[in-house]
Amino acid sequence: MPQTATALFPVSDSARHAKGLQKMHGLALYITRVWETAASFETSLCKGPQPDSERIALEVAPALAAIRTLDLEVVRNSQRPNGQHRYLRLQDTDPQGQVVRGLVLPRNADVHLPAALDIHTDIDLGDSKWRVIPRWQPYAMLPQNIRTSTGTRPSSHTAYQDAVGGYRVIETLLDAFAFFLRCDPSLARRGPTGALMYFPLRTYDWNPSERRHPDQPNQSPR
Repeated sequence: MPQTATALFPVSDSARHAKGLQKMHGLALYITRVWETAASFETSLCKGPQPDSERIALEVAPALAAIRTLDLEVVRNSQRPNGQHRYLRLQDTDPQGQVVRGLVLPRNADVHLPAALDIHTDIDLGDSKWRVIPRWQPYAMLPQNIRTSTGTRPSSHTAYQDAVGGYRVIETLLDAFAFFLRCDPSLARRGPTGALMYFPLRTYDWNPSERRHPDQPNQSPR
């Protein structure tokens, strides 16, 4: 049985913990849907339907909302003031924490700005066929009203530039899930053996070695 790691920021408040259980369950499901939606496209560089990035954006949006709730309402606000300070300091330096902070930018834009959530799609050759890889738009390619938005803290703009923009969407979502696991492993749903439910993600023939589990290291080139 897998051993459960020590929680960095245990969520002791029962109501926030219950909310965290629900949002982590939702995040796992949304990650699965993003993965399956991208995998469902059959395309080529020469013919066939081009990938509909809106379908992917529709699956990503609730994942961003769950991540923000876990970040703010579940983990951070469950801590005493000194714990909240430590949590923010961890996000300053931790690669996965930077991803969580950077994802605040597209989440806020999707909820608060007149800007559609736009996901860039690459068409790459896997081991046996062409496949679609959703990536976040580089910061410079975001609409101006997102880049100039003062409703999102400058630290989230910077984190998006450094840790999100240009990276594979699925990798950032797995990184966010892994970050909250480190904060409080008890928030995740597990099976009878203690293994995480919903992971690893389904293997496809185009690249069986691709990252499919939050515990695996980030493999995403920019």
